[in-house]
Parts: sequence; structure tokens; C-alpha cells
Amino acid sequence: MAELPPNLRTRDGQELGPERANPHLALVAADVSTQTKVEFPNMAPLYWRDSDSVNPAMYVRASMSIPGFFYPLRIAGVPQGNEAQARWQTLAKYGEEPPKVCTFVDGGIMSNFPIDLFHVPAKVPAAPTFGAKLGPDKRRSAKIDSAPRLGAAVFRSASHTLDYDFIKRNPDYEKLVAYIDTGEHGWLDFDMSDEAKVDLFIRGARKAAEFLTTFNWEEYKDIRGLKKELYTRAQEE
Repeated sequence: MAELPPNLRTRDGQELGPERANPHLALVAADVSTQTKVEFPNMAPLYWRDSDSVNPAMYVRASMSIPGFFYPLRIAGVPQGNEAQARWQTLAKYGEEPPKVCTFVDGGIMSNFPIDLFHVPAKVPAAPTFGAKLGPDKRRSAKIDSAPRLGAAVFRSASHTLDYDFIKRNPDYEKLVAYIDTGEHGWLDFDMSDEAKVDLFIRGARKAAEFLTTFNWEEYKDIRGLKKELYTRAQEE
């Protein structure tokens, strides 16, 4: 992750090296045992004594445990004691004694587009965080006339509410997110045909080209500069 493309520079013309870029990985899972939105690998020490030895595939397994399609991931032997409880308080704001076994499901049930993990409100970033979101850029009403449709609507509401709220409170992120129209392709289509895969790829490539050629860097800097000023003023007050 420290191997960046050559000749990257920040908005002030300086080279964007690994130290300044500070690249990091964030995989989100839902710990339903403690109702915690978990960011791996940052919060891995909560669940494993030797978290550095954990295969990153385990984080992915936790993150994609879609209820009803994959078995939940259960982690036994969760560290206990005062030191462990202090970590839970620091990393998860969880003040109770941690359970000995934690159960994970797909992080999307809490936050399906966790771009907020890369947000730093107190400054204008040296380089912005771009996001690619699958699906429409607006909420749509759902026809709820049966128990299955009600369940689906509840799931969609739970998985998107935090993300919608974050973007609403941080309008600068509306400038950073590309919304990819996936057409009739569903996110649970595990048997997608080759033709469908090509169509989905083309949709993403077209949106990427459109987004990168129309992104207004100067407008974004103005919005972030104003936001930083308001944030600083609020902190002083």
C-alpha cells in the first residue's frame, strides 16, 4: 500500500509520498454481539491477542458475511481483563466487559458506504478521497405490500441511513462521490453471466471517465476551506 504511482503531487505542488499520503486499509464488519461498527485492521486487537498474525482474509470474511447467504463469522477467545476492556473503551466506546465470543455479519447492515472513515474535518486534505458508490444518487420510495418487502426495506434503511446522514452533514462529499448506475444488475447476483459482467464493467468505466473529467478541484477546495473555517470557529467557541 506504500507503493504509490510516480509523480503524484498535492494541491500545493509537493510530492505526495507515503508518509504524507498515509495510506491505510479499512474493512468494515458488524459485530452484532456488541452492536459495534468494526473497522479492520484498526480494531483487530479487540478480538485477537496476536492481531498482527491474523490473515487479512479473515477481515474480508467478517465484512462480507451477508445474513441469509453466508454463515456469520464467530470469533472465540476474545481477550479479557482490564487491559482488554480499556481497549474496547478506547476503540469502540464500549464500556461493558467484552464477550468471550463475538459474532460478525456483513458491515453493510450498519454502513454500506463507509467513506466517513477517511474524513478529517479540521483541515483541507492534501489529496481528496474519491468514492464510487454502486446505485442511484437519490433515495427512492419503496412499495411495501408484503412481509418480505417490508424486511427488505428495513434492511436497506438500516444499511444506508448512516451514510446518507454523513453526506447530508458534509456536502463537500457530494463532490467526491461518483454514483454508478448498475441497471438491472443486483448485488446478490452470484451467477452473473459474462455479458452482464462486461456491461457492469463498461458502466463503471464510463462513470469513472465522466467523473474525473468533470471534477472541479477549485470549487471543492473552496467548500473545504469554508468548512474548515466553520469547524475551527466552532471549536474555539
